[in-house]
Amino acid sequence: MSVMFSRACRLVVVAIVLLAIWQLPRLTIDNNLLALFPSNTQSEAQRIAEQSLSQKYERQALLLLTAEEPDDIRRALPDITAKLKSCRCIAWAGSDRSADNNSAALDAIYAGHARELLTASDRERLQNYPMPGIKRQRLRELLTSPGALNEQTLSQDPLGNLQNFLNTLAPLPEALKIDGQGNPYLIIDDERYYLLRLELSASPFALNTQAEFSHALANALAEVRLLPGFKQLQTGAIFYTLAGTEQARREVSTVGLGSALGVTLLLLLVFRRAELLLLAFAPIALGVVAGLVFTQWIFGRVHVMALVFGAALVGVAIDYSLHFFAKRLDSGPHWQAREGSRRLFVPLSLGLISSCAGYLSFVASGFPGFMQIAVLSSAGLVAAYAFVLGWYPLLLARPQKHGLPRWLAIAIDAVIDVQFLLLRQVRKPVVIFGLFLLLGWGALQWQVNDDIRSMQSIDPQLQNSEQTIREHMAGQPALQYFLLQAPDADTLLRRSEALQQKLDILVRKQKLGGYHSLSQWLPSLTTQKANAELWQQRVLDSGLLAELYGELGVKPNQVEAYLRRWQQERFLEPGKALAAISRLPGAPGYYVRDGKFYGVVQLLAPIDGEALAGLAAKHSHRQWVDPVARTSGLLQTYRERASVLLLVAYGIIFCVLSARYGFKGALAVITPPALASALALALVLTWGQAISVFHIMALLLVLGIGVDYSLFWRESGRQSRATVLAIGLSACTTVLSFGLLSLSSTAAIHSFGAVVLSGILLVFVLAPLALGRGLSE
Repeated sequence: MSVMFSRACRLVVVAIVLLAIWQLPRLTIDNNLLALFPSNTQSEAQRIAEQSLSQKYERQALLLLTAEEPDDIRRALPDITAKLKSCRCIAWAGSDRSADNNSAALDAIYAGHARELLTASDRERLQNYPMPGIKRQRLRELLTSPGALNEQTLSQDPLGNLQNFLNTLAPLPEALKIDGQGNPYLIIDDERYYLLRLELSASPFALNTQAEFSHALANALAEVRLLPGFKQLQTGAIFYTLAGTEQARREVSTVGLGSALGVTLLLLLVFRRAELLLLAFAPIALGVVAGLVFTQWIFGRVHVMALVFGAALVGVAIDYSLHFFAKRLDSGPHWQAREGSRRLFVPLSLGLISSCAGYLSFVASGFPGFMQIAVLSSAGLVAAYAFVLGWYPLLLARPQKHGLPRWLAIAIDAVIDVQFLLLRQVRKPVVIFGLFLLLGWGALQWQVNDDIRSMQSIDPQLQNSEQTIREHMAGQPALQYFLLQAPDADTLLRRSEALQQKLDILVRKQKLGGYHSLSQWLPSLTTQKANAELWQQRVLDSGLLAELYGELGVKPNQVEAYLRRWQQERFLEPGKALAAISRLPGAPGYYVRDGKFYGVVQLLAPIDGEALAGLAAKHSHRQWVDPVARTSGLLQTYRERASVLLLVAYGIIFCVLSARYGFKGALAVITPPALASALALALVLTWGQAISVFHIMALLLVLGIGVDYSLFWRESGRQSRATVLAIGLSACTTVLSFGLLSLSSTAAIHSFGAVVLSGILLVFVLAPLALGRGLSE
């Protein structure tokens, strides 16, 4: 390695630092899972619909509280609600969310349209019931209900049709009961649970919102939790995020802290120099920063998953530092920085070229997530490589007074002997047969799992709580929905009404818990006209309304004024009305994009997905959207594409190695990571795990690290204690850094860690196979 090359590396590092100072303040982290996939996997209309639903439901939460004396809970409800509302993290708290649809907002839309807004039961009543009976019932309602008889009722809603219509907009679940003070409650296992609804003012995924909510809830429930027999049921995204955050903190404090301490103690034990710790992690830190800068520069943002996996792959760069440190330690007082750098130049450069070539092959996937991982990891490795070969010869030019400690030299020799002994045994037919048996058994156990739900860790107590609430309180929102499209607002309403008829059948068959659609909030013009005609015939032409006014004592001239008003046609214009309705809390989603009108039909659990999906099969204007199934399908595509690209990466690396070692030499170098990967997969399959995209991404890490191990064995031979020391330390740090992730209770992280743990241990043992014929010498 020339002096000019070393200077060029130092300039690259300086340039990266300057670029980072300019670019990092503009860094944008993206945590949208769907941003990992090509944009054509989700339409713009679906994206807007799901953003609306997410903001609506993810901020809602439900609390059910009871005690031995439920009245104690009831009396405490006002105080609990007041304490919750005092927190800025809570936008609303109370027992009846429908109260937010205040009369002023509703009157602005619906006032004066009683004849156009008939519920199904009111239509049936007007069509089939005798008019005198309808009149007597209404007189009884008006005369016996305090405050019911007033000017607004007489002029706007004489038969109560409008109020009946408004009552259907926010119906209470059938199981929900109301006590004498107006507080809703449920009976669960013969116990009375009082209900509280909450709505957050910000996303439940924000850490500051989680902290504020947790403190507010603890403060609000502090007194009632002391009551005998106190029980609490809860559901909502905020409770799951709190549990997930707490779990992450526990795992960071155990796995993360244990990993950091283990790596630190290991490096101190071997190199006995505290400053080397900083130098060991400096290239990795620079690599991650460089990866972030270039990814942000190219893509405009960095996805959090690309950051996680890309940073893991950049972590391979610690091998560069360890080889440099080990070479220096092994040389002792005879260390010459320029000569040591020259000896490391070829294997480090080959490792960098082969790894970057393999990672950059992922750019061809067309998947934004893969492309970001490829750029971030490749840019990071180049930066780390430049730091090691540019700055290490300057910073570590002074030789150490002592070389390898005797105990360490003995340990390294013992490891070499054991490795070679094991690998010689591999050639025996019985061992080869055992390996093939393991691979064959793993192949027989082959199974895949791309279900996003199985990759998450859900708190069992929360899951049981939500299940109990769903069993006793039907009508909880489902993730699936219908998205309707039309060229204009009225057509959208007609299509919603057509779907509504089908959904009503499924509700009666108990294949659907319920739904919220635009046509429940606003009939189409056709339905409005039909309602108005029915009202005209049965209420006005029959004389029913005039008789009702007369028996209520309304003056004749006022009766005439009322009747003239009802004779006028006043239909709700769909476009304007829907725009106003969409701003009301609880209203279904409605929006206009590129001249097309869209409406969201929200579904309530339980649902029969197959039956519902069939309703959209032959209708291009109906989209059945199942976000969970779609995401699982995308993960399947991701896994399949990653598997192909992993094989492509092996092929590219093999071609790069063939240029130096020839066909047989390249085959020898590529065999250890390939065999280790195959055995690692066989092991996790034998353990009963199903293969997911996270297993495949772990194999990419095994490839990147394993090729480095093979290259250094091939370049240095078995006589180099420095090589074996560096590879051994690399294996230990990798196991501590990534292998311990197998202890995680989150399935996706556990899968990644299990493959890395088994793969790295196996590739460490198999790496001397890179020597080829030299193995038997």
